Amino acid sequence: MKWVYFLSAFLVCATAGILAGAPPDFEAAHRETVTNLQRFVQIDTSNPPGNETKGAQFLKAILDREGIPSEIVERVPGRAIDRAA
Repeated sequence: MKWVYFLSAFLVCATAGILAGAPPDFEAAHRETVTNLQRFVQIDTSNPPGNETKGAQFLKAILDREGIPSEIVERVPGRAIDRAA
């Protein structure tokens, strides 16, 4: 369950879109975070076989959209993780 809390915090930070000098729109950030979390948990990463790569690609797309550098690390095919660079 710890990863769910981490993922939720990550999605809030990644989707907040806070611009310097502009007040944050917490309602919009909340809606976007809930939508992203709903979409993320629909990705089948069940084990076996794993397929974490699909989840990592989803998270990387969010990071890319927000201009946050990241890379997908895959030690075993289909078992990747996404990490900020």
